[in-house]
Amino acid sequence: MIRAILFDLGDTIFNPDWKSMNQAMIEDVGIPIIMPLHIKKIYSNRVLIGKKTMKSIFRMILTENNNTTPVEKVILAYKKNYHKYSPLNHKMIALIDQLRDKVKIYALSNTNVIHKEVNQKRGLFNHFEQVFLSCDLGIRKPNVQIYSLILKQLNIQSNELLFIDDNEENIQVAKSLSIYAIQYKNYESLISELKKLNLY
Repeated sequence: MIRAILFDLGDTIFNPDWKSMNQAMIEDVGIPIIMPLHIKKIYSNRVLIGKKTMKSIFRMILTENNNTTPVEKVILAYKKNYHKYSPLNHKMIALIDQLRDKVKIYALSNTNVIHKEVNQKRGLFNHFEQVFLSCDLGIRKPNVQIYSLILKQLNIQSNELLFIDDNEENIQVAKSLSIYAIQYKNYESLISELKKLNLY
């Protein structure tokens, strides 16, 4: 029996438009945020687990683009554009609030401190019992340890947790621990899967 649902956030509960965000950042501060591979590697392996800051990433991008804009100005522009171009999926928010009458609802996201701050400020985290973020935990999906850690913190068995994420690799790792997992593709297909579990 499912006792708790663990939702991914990006591309599931909200939908970042990185292309528009990138264009807006070029217009606002003269730098792209779509990172070259060597910077993206640092971002994925260090920033997302809280070992490096977004400020250090922006400094690298500024240097690569011979741009002298103060990094604080870049951060302010990024916060503004991230908020603007990552609209919440209100159908999913309504679904979460509805599901909270039946089971405990949690979130798990690979994210950085700036994204955390914006999402906290706009009230996204208020819809969950607890939010687990890679930048706080020091581990990121699809590391199997992150799922084990959450099961332990929630004090439930793996077959009592439903995990919903758009990324197939994250889903497969969760399934390897006997967590019931659904790959999010769209609202309608998710509702169909929830009905099979008598959760909707």
